[in-house]
Amino acid sequence: TLLESPEGLRLGGEKRDVTILMSDLRGYTRFAEQGDPEEVMGVLNEYLARMADLIIEHGGTINEFIGDAVFAVFGAPLPHPDHAERAAASALAMQRAMVDINRRYVERGRPRFEMGIGVNTGEAVVGNIGSEQRAKYAVVGSAVNLAARVEGCTVGGQIFLSASTYERIRELAEVGAPVPVEVKGISQPLLLYELQGLSGRFAQRLPEASTEADPQLEVALPLLCWVIDGKVIAKDSLSGIVLRLGTRRLDVHLDAALAPLANVRLRLNYPGLGYDSGDLYGKVVGAEEGAGGRVYRIRLTSVDAGDQKVLESFLAG
Repeated sequence: TLLESPEGLRLGGEKRDVTILMSDLRGYTRFAEQGDPEEVMGVLNEYLARMADLIIEHGGTINEFIGDAVFAVFGAPLPHPDHAERAAASALAMQRAMVDINRRYVERGRPRFEMGIGVNTGEAVVGNIGSEQRAKYAVVGSAVNLAARVEGCTVGGQIFLSASTYERIRELAEVGAPVPVEVKGISQPLLLYELQGLSGRFAQRLPEASTEADPQLEVALPLLCWVIDGKVIAKDSLSGIVLRLGTRRLDVHLDAALAPLANVRLRLNYPGLGYDSGDLYGKVVGAEEGAGGRVYRIRLTSVDAGDQKVLESFLAG
């Protein structure tokens, strides 16, 4: 542990090659706003305890809990030359654990949650900051900022590796095709790799994804879409049509282009019901050319209970 490390209590810092893991729980903020305070904190603590155990089990250190987000470092303060492999294995174990966590939540009448994880390897400044009365182990530098950007590109259930992490474990990692992403402050597009499995001593795979099994219905629902840049929602909306609808995924045609992995706010018009949906949030996870133009595949990341029931009623016929 940190306190058992020879340098555990020494103030000061050094440069170290490390791997940063950042995770974020999707759907929890809405639950926290609407739920009973005691239950809200109970759910959060149960989730964080399980994630912390897995990170520590793989040799990582919890740097910080930020609400429902986890910031962990591998390779410091305890040196592990295989820190990238350990972080990737921890990320897979965390996603696998979500299956069991959600099963228990559903049994108790709680909503399901999803988690996105970003992993990046690079040089950072690490060490204790503060004073003799109060000190904190800190990890600072562009490697941390980039890990946060990588995590922000994920949808629930997904793990993205930066190119630097992938290069360290490419002989062990099973990944999807690289996804180029434009990120503010970085001149060249980032190449991100979706981690699906790992071989070697930490061999494991992601749990079978249910997204592809999400049944879809052919529809023609009017749609308004606002692009979200950082935390700022665009003032002007884009018009479009929902062509295929599922409980967690929409295929839509829009009158303007969307960037890969763009975050969006959506409102659907329910013609037969006489009213519009509330705000739905999603991420662009794919695109293809259709008969009427480009069709975007949007993974829904936040849907309130009322709209969830409407979507399910469409699919139920």
